[in-house]
Formats: sequence, C-alpha cells, structure tokens
Amino acid sequence: QELVETEGVSALTLGLRETAMGYFIQGALKYGLYEAFKGALVPTTVTAPLVRVTLFALSAAAAEFVGATALCQFEAARIRAVASADTAKGEDSNGDDDAFSSLTAVYARQVPYTVTSLLTYEQLTSVLYHTLAPDAPPAAFIGVRVA
Repeated sequence: QELVETEGVSALTLGLRETAMGYFIQGALKYGLYEAFKGALVPTTVTAPLVRVTLFALSAAAAEFVGATALCQFEAARIRAVASADTAKGEDSNGDDDAFSSLTAVYARQVPYTVTSLLTYEQLTSVLYHTLAPDAPPAAFIGVRVA
C-alpha cells in the first residue's frame, strides 16, 4: 500500500514482462523436454517401478536444468529492470549483471520442485488409469494424455 502511494501502481509491474516471458519459456522447455526425455529414457518394456520412477526423475531433472538455464536470463533482465528504476531514483543497486550468477540458486529451487511435481503427476495418473479402467490398453488413454 505504501509503495502504491509513493511510487504509483506502475511500480508493481516493473519486470512483469520479463518474468512472464521467462516462466513461459521455462515451462515450455520443462514440460516439452520432460516428455521427450521420458520417451527416450523409459522404454515401454521397463515395468519395474523403481527403475521407471528413477528414469522419470532423471528426465524431469534434465528438462528442468535446461528450463532453469533459460529462466535465469529473464530473471536477470527483471532484476536489471527493477534495479535501473531504483538507480534512476538515486538509490544504490547492487545488482549483478551476470545473467547466470543466480543459476545455482534457481537449480536448487526449481529442480527438486519439478522432479517432485512430475513424479507425483506420473504416480497419480497411473493410479487413476488403473482405478478407472483397469482392463483398458494403454492406447485407450491417448486422448486423455493429449487433452
């Protein structure tokens, strides 16, 4: 409330474009590459649950590493946009111009989250498929996966 009173509503939108673009690209890479890596790493003949879960986790981690690397550049642009606004007002900005300076922190935050969320998704869909239609062949669910 104080920020809006002193700097106006536009202060709340600083860096919004960079954030939205960054997370859009990161999400597209994360989910797209996850499906590609999963298809390449997990053969349909593998039925051992621990092996499948491990390969799903590796696929998710690899996809997130690529997505997070792309995200870092947009996060750096957002920080520069906010810092340049602060600098224009005469405030000191200790921003780092290196787009990859926060890469370790982003990996530490994003990779475990992505692995957990995608493994949960895989487990829940498997349980639902087997509960709702235990005798249906896997091809029967192709419409559900695409939709």
